[in-house]
Amino acid sequence: MFPPTSIKPELTMIKSMTGFGFSQKESESFSILLEVKSVNGRHLNILAKLPKHEGHLELEREITALLKERFSRGSFEIYLSFHKHDAEGVRLKLNAPLLAEYERSLEELRLHFSIDEPLSMSDLLSLDHLFITETVSFSYHEHIGMLKEMAQEAFDAVEAMRKQEGGALSRFLLERLTAFEELLLSLLKIRSENIAGAEERLKKRVFALLGDSRYDENRLLQEVTLLIDKSDIQEEIARLKAHIEHFKLFLNAAKSGKKMEFLLQEINREVNTIGSKSLDAAIAALVVEMKAIVEGMREQVLNIE
Repeated sequence: MFPPTSIKPELTMIKSMTGFGFSQKESESFSILLEVKSVNGRHLNILAKLPKHEGHLELEREITALLKERFSRGSFEIYLSFHKHDAEGVRLKLNAPLLAEYERSLEELRLHFSIDEPLSMSDLLSLDHLFITETVSFSYHEHIGMLKEMAQEAFDAVEAMRKQEGGALSRFLLERLTAFEELLLSLLKIRSENIAGAEERLKKRVFALLGDSRYDENRLLQEVTLLIDKSDIQEEIARLKAHIEHFKLFLNAAKSGKKMEFLLQEINREVNTIGSKSLDAAIAALVVEMKAIVEGMREQVLNIE
């Protein structure tokens, strides 16, 4: 029998590699949305898509460094969208030096021609180039602290989702592992019955062939022993038990996805060996079910960090 597992899926440390998070900031002149999503990957891959503003390479380095501190595996995509509230990013600015020059010239004109009429606002607005249009620029460097905080906030949401998904994966894997153990127990029972009846079955076959002719009892025993040795699966079963216990330990360990992948490969190898050694139809049927369970687990384990 297998010892009962003490793993609690809701407390599992495994994490999925699927996650999504975002952070949004608003100011009087701009709004920023930073989104992060992750999917499964054999290694840590990061793709950052940032609008090209001053300091975008610095920001990409900073965000990438923060991500590497928190995650070890998965394919990440980082999107940053930037919107200026100013119309088309353009702002009007008073051309103060030119206005001063206009004022000096108009004052000179008034004195020279003895003009007493004061200047009105419409007079000023009719002057050319009184206002300068300038493009509103944005610098990542000036806002690097805020942007790093936004990245951490988005990463928090990604990690929370990866933990939640990890709990669901843990429950699934435990259910499948329990089903695998039940099949292995059934296999052990059939194997024990086969060993117990091997000598009797062979005697009946000999009697059917030889009738009442004499046969060598010792030779019959040797043949039974040889038959059992050829079909012996005790070592494979022992290794399967060890692999199962190791798999349970990995369910309570962080960043164990690759180790689980390796273990499932080894479990599948032992099951294949059992199938090749056994001539019993009932065991062959159990082997097919066990292989299906292992394949289903392997597909899910591929998404574990």
